[in-house]
This record gives sequence, structure tokens and C-alpha cells, in this order.
Amino acid sequence: MSHNFGFSEAANLAVHSCALLAAGREDGPLPAHGIASVLGVSESHLRKVLLQLVRNGILRSGRGAAGGFELAEDPAALTLRRILEAVDSMPVSGSCLLGRPVCPAGRCVFTELTGEIGSKIDRAMSETTLETFAGALRASEGGMRDEGSPCDGGEDARIVRDGARACGGGRGR
Repeated sequence: MSHNFGFSEAANLAVHSCALLAAGREDGPLPAHGIASVLGVSESHLRKVLLQLVRNGILRSGRGAAGGFELAEDPAALTLRRILEAVDSMPVSGSCLLGRPVCPAGRCVFTELTGEIGSKIDRAMSETTLETFAGALRASEGGMRDEGSPCDGGEDARIVRDGARACGGGRGR
């Protein structure tokens, strides 16, 4: 059983896209189709999320052959909460754990639990920087790998400028 505690798909895409951009920051802008390929999502849906991040000053975008998306803020100073709030509101603490409140007001046995969990999530999102999150993804086995990646086992799939994938430690052009 899984529960996302109210995080939307847009929030998920925003955080993971920013982490991908932070991991390849020195390589410049990345195209939306390349990010979508690595994340395994629709490019059109992802593009809407990326444009919200641009409007909120988290990303910059450019057109043309050298265009794409890149971070507009320092990942060491950018919190996950800021990214989440740019595309969605933070989940409400104390909401129904089962997703559909039917208990009489104030009588749910899970209200205190969801409030505590919500507070912990809120604190973690406020204290965790993008740099920390991206670093944890890079360090995890396989990192953010595309399911269709030609890489084996522990090698990371990296996006190259045209959206193709390359294996290994560095990103090709």
C-alpha cells in the first residue's frame, strides 16, 4: 500500500525535473523531451510543469539549438518546499488518511497521526535543499534511470543535448 500524502503528479515532476537539472547543471540547459524521456512521462504534461517553474523563477528557459531548461536558483539554497509550492499547494496536515472522510467531525482515530506525519513532511520539505535531494539520487543505485536505458546495472543514464541517452559518469554533448 502506498500513500503520497497529497502530492500531485505535477509536484512529483517538478521535484524530479529540478533534481535532474541540478545533477547536470554544469552541462547547461536540457530539452523538455530529454527530461521527459528520463522520467518516463508525457513531454506535453512535463512542459506545463516546467513552465510553471519558469514563471515562479525556479527555472530559466531558452529556445533554439542550445535552448532548454536550467535552474535559475542555486540548488544549495533552493528547498523542496519552494519547488512544490511553485506548482501546487502543500498537502493539508490532518486530512483523512483513507482519502474520503466519512467519520463524524473530530472523531477520526487517524487525525492526530496524519497531523504528525504532515508536520514531519512539511519540516523535511522546508529543510531539504535541491542539492541534498539531487545528491541522494545520484548516490542511490541506478540514480534516475530511464527504464529503456541501454545502461546496465549501476550506470546512470544521462541525457545528452538531443535527448538521447548516454551511460556512465559524465554527460555527453
